[in-house]
Amino acid sequence: MFNKYKDASVNLNDSSDGTSDVIKEQGFLKYGKELGVEDDNDMGLMIVSWKIGAEGQWEFKREEFIEGWVGYGCSGEKEMRKRLDEWRAEIQKSDTEFKKFYYFVFDYLKEDKRTTILTEEAVTVWGMLGIDKKWGLWNKWNEFVTKDTKVISRDNWRQFVDFMKAHPDKVDDYDANASWPTLMDSFVEYVGEHP
Repeated sequence: MFNKYKDASVNLNDSSDGTSDVIKEQGFLKYGKELGVEDDNDMGLMIVSWKIGAEGQWEFKREEFIEGWVGYGCSGEKEMRKRLDEWRAEIQKSDTEFKKFYYFVFDYLKEDKRTTILTEEAVTVWGMLGIDKKWGLWNKWNEFVTKDTKVISRDNWRQFVDFMKAHPDKVDDYDANASWPTLMDSFVEYVGEHP
């Protein structure tokens, strides 16, 4: 199975020698379709990457793919699709699982040793995670964060989930003396200035 998707990864226009032992690009997308991932807003392949321990962005190395799936007792696309559905459900039902996945997403998306991701990318991913529908202050947050913030740090990314939970639809009870990141302080001020 790995070879099937690895072979689909070889691009005729690719300047590499084709010996890379990795599922990537077209093979990665083809594998996603087999699992029922149909569009760019579906986080299914990112969930699989998280669960099987993939380290590279948008690719699976042979060892990660095989050992990861064997560890879950899956040997075919049908079993993998079923397991992915279970993982999706876990993320939706369990705050703990959601948070683990959410933390993974930042590290998966950041480039090299950077400790930030672009705000535009963060906003897109928050939308893919459904935060725009779950959080009552989303529109204000989106307006605020896209106005002047160029990047989102790992600390801001992680604290955002706790902030959202602590302030589901208003910031009237925000404690400025608590240890929130400066970005959250600035957001609360923004909400006060732009009711």
